[in-house]
Amino acid sequence: MERRQLLTAMLGSHRVTSVDVREVRLGPGQRTGRHLHPCAVLGYIVAGAANYQVEGEMAQMIRAGQGFMSQRGR
Repeated sequence: MERRQLLTAMLGSHRVTSVDVREVRLGPGQRTGRHLHPCAVLGYIVAGAANYQVEGEMAQMIRAGQGFMSQRGR
């Protein structure tokens, strides 16, 4: 067995009562548009890459094998 850490995310003092795991597939060049999340979001890029930007912050390219986190309301 092999284990590889993908992401460490600090959730602060929030009490986690549920988790929702989804697979999201985007086509080449597809955009999600500006949107907000009602909860913290943890993601992992399986294949390809994504240009990820939180409003007011610099955009970053997240590539296959990398994880990311977005705080609630972002």
